[in-house]
Amino acid sequence: MCRSPAEGIFYVLLLPTGWECVTLRFVTGADLGHTDWFEQILAPEVLAPIWSKKLGVSEKKLAAEIALLTYAFPRGRVTKVGRKFIIHHGEDLTAEMEVPSAAIEKTFGVTGKCTWLFDEHERCIQSDQAAMCELLRVSPSWKAV
Repeated sequence: MCRSPAEGIFYVLLLPTGWECVTLRFVTGADLGHTDWFEQILAPEVLAPIWSKKLGVSEKKLAAEIALLTYAFPRGRVTKVGRKFIIHHGEDLTAEMEVPSAAIEKTFGVTGKCTWLFDEHERCIQSDQAAMCELLRVSPSWKAV
């Protein structure tokens, strides 16, 4: 099924089973930022339930701690400029994540209609990454500055 082109945002999250890309396609007039999406949805509804079981810790407490680390994981934004789309990214996706750029393009329906553009504001921040790794009891294995 071919999806109609859309703007939106994405995160590539580390789960106990590996990396997973989660996306939020914007509907006309809607625009949610990474911070709000991460704090309100991804931390409490995606990451904390899965990791709390794996780590044997309180889901509520873990969600509150994860929510503070919005710059820990790779992320990006898809914007429309004229007829083309630009995917702003922090240049921190790696082959080991097994999340190809083509899969992200397909999710937003912009395959063949987009350009990838490095944006320093989308980069993973080392302090958030380190805190997230400590919380999840994993070693940092992705790029951060």
